Amino acid sequence: MHLGLPYFLLISENFVEPDEDGTPVRVLTTHGLLNGHLSRPETYVHLSNSSSYQEVYVGDFDSPVPAGNCGAVVYDALWRGVFGHIITGSTSPTRSAAFIMPAKHVHEDIIRRLDIFCDIGTHRLAGASRVLANSVLRGPGSAEAKLYCPFI
Repeated sequence: MHLGLPYFLLISENFVEPDEDGTPVRVLTTHGLLNGHLSRPETYVHLSNSSSYQEVYVGDFDSPVPAGNCGAVVYDALWRGVFGHIITGSTSPTRSAAFIMPAKHVHEDIIRRLDIFCDIGTHRLAGASRVLANSVLRGPGSAEAKLYCPFI
């Protein structure tokens, strides 16, 4: 069954947070692999068309983040987990920083929206929810994880 979402957004055990001192990370962009360092200072951004500020991580990379790479996944340099995805980056040749939306927030938002959708249209999802509730997903290098299904 195709779920329409990357597996790492459904399994919260795949999400990691940067260490207090920072964490080495990688991003696969349209121009190749970027290596960098992710920090977790208290940083918040106000996105356009949003009514609130959102916590973000700050990434400093070995070269500028090329334009067009919003949405690129930022992962642990040792493939232990996913931090999030780039929401904005500097294209300046002298600045190589980016803001990263934490994957945990994306996951929470997806689950919240699925719960709301379920409340509105449970009768349409009844058959699918039995299938999803018994699904097991496996990510590369990770143990099996039972899929959290908010439809039941």
